[in-house]
Parts: sequence; structure tokens; C-alpha cells
Amino acid sequence: MKKVEDKAGWAEQADKKGVKVYQKTAPDGSIMLKGVGTIKAPAGKVLAVLEDIESRGKWDLFFDTGKMNKLTDTCGSAHLKFKSYYTVWARDFTVAMIRQDLENGSSLCIAESVVLPELPETSDCVRGTLDASGFLVEPLSETECRLTYILQIDLKGWIPTYLSNMVNVYQPLCIIGIRKLLTNSTDP
Repeated sequence: MKKVEDKAGWAEQADKKGVKVYQKTAPDGSIMLKGVGTIKAPAGKVLAVLEDIESRGKWDLFFDTGKMNKLTDTCGSAHLKFKSYYTVWARDFTVAMIRQDLENGSSLCIAESVVLPELPETSDCVRGTLDASGFLVEPLSETECRLTYILQIDLKGWIPTYLSNMVNVYQPLCIIGIRKLLTNSTDP
């Protein structure tokens, strides 16, 4: 939650269709990304979209496949695979996920890489590390919410600078994809 609320050091990288994308360097030198935008849909509907891992490809351009193993209503583990581009291998991640419903009506969905013995690395993907990832869904009214997406990731392996820069801007813009899925419009 602190990473979402932290306002220091974020530099705006893009503003597309009302979604602002920010970037900052973490203390360990890695890049952190943040996207913030509004969606004219109830917070509960946005949460349902976020928790439906297998349908993530409907709103995330980079996503290929995923499988969720729910342990409870609010936590589980998942295997996420992202598409390969040009000469770059596909990436996959094994993560623990948890949702926390906050007293103010907001919900926080957090994921972090974990080692899952039942999902070893495979030769068709590079196993990346998700240092921190999360969505904060804040209701603004009964029919609108603000969605903040934070991402700190190590894609591992070689990636051309131009592709890395593109991902740094476009991944947080997946908020537009969620908006389009729920409202049939990319407009805020």
C-alpha cells in the first residue's frame, strides 16, 4: 500500500485517454511503473475483472495465458505467461496473490513472485521476477472508480532497449483495456 500512496520521485511518462503513466527508480536501481485512471464502472466489477486471471488477455495486450489456484476467496497462486515479441522470448511468472479490502471501501490486489515446485521453469519461456505488483481499486461513486496499477518487475534475460521502453509505457496503460472491456469505450 505504501508504494501506491508514495508520491515522491514519480516522473510522468505519458498521458493517454486519461490514464497517466509514471516511472521512478527504486532504491535497488530497478524501475517502478505506475498507471492511474478512472473507469465508469462500479469498483466491484473492476475487481471481478482483475481476479479473472484466465481472461486477462481481454484487457492486457501482452498477456498470453494464465491459471489461478485459489486457496481462499482472497488469496491464491498463479502462473502467468506473456507473449513473445520479435526476437524476444516469452516471459512467465509464478506469483502469490492476495486481495485486501480496506476500511474506506477500496480494495488492494497484490502479487509477488514465488517459487512453486509444481511449476518449474520451461525452455519456451524466460522466468521473470515480479518484485511488486498491485492494483488499488478506489470507488469514487457507485458507478465510477479510480484504478492505480503499480509494477516493479525484472524481465530477466536480454530485451532490446526500445522494447523495454515500450513495455514501460504500455503495461500501465492496460487500465484503458479494462475500461474498454467494462464500458465498450476507451474514453474516461
